[in-house]
Amino acid sequence: MKKIGYPDYEKHLKLHEIFRMETLLVFSFFYLAEKRLRHKWIYYILVFPTTFLHELSHFLIAFITGGKPFLPSLIPKRRRGAVIMGEVKFYATPLSAFPSALAPLLLIPLAFYFLSSSIPFPLKETLSYYALRGSLPSLQDIKVAFSHPFGALLWILLLFFSAGFLYEIVSVRTPGLHLFRR
Repeated sequence: MKKIGYPDYEKHLKLHEIFRMETLLVFSFFYLAEKRLRHKWIYYILVFPTTFLHELSHFLIAFITGGKPFLPSLIPKRRRGAVIMGEVKFYATPLSAFPSALAPLLLIPLAFYFLSSSIPFPLKETLSYYALRGSLPSLQDIKVAFSHPFGALLWILLLFFSAGFLYEIVSVRTPGLHLFRR
């Protein structure tokens, strides 16, 4: 029986197919290992890929938006009683502050790409974990994102209208998709 609405319905992965038991086991292993080894030297090796992806996203988006980033620092440092895993310094202009500071959120689709790929177990789960873990913005990232309120408002409006525009395109091409009754 053919489903009405979405073409190639069977080919697309469903969420329960992506988050299988082995995925949850690998995620749990890394999470518990990080918690157990928190202040030991091996912890810094374990979270290095996460730090690398996180700082690389800041660097690339700052470069694209004209923030003139400096090379990332990936060596952990102690500052005011806390450990800074890495940092990217850039010029936070009204147009570059918001997207550059929240750039790690772009790692979320990368994590889902890894999970839905044909990469063998446990490599795809490991890559996905590192991407998801690296996608979390720090408190400093959020402060920088909203350091220029007018620029942040412009980006939020741009995202809002882009999402509405994309919804219109998708809903026209997919007859069965209706989020709101018209």
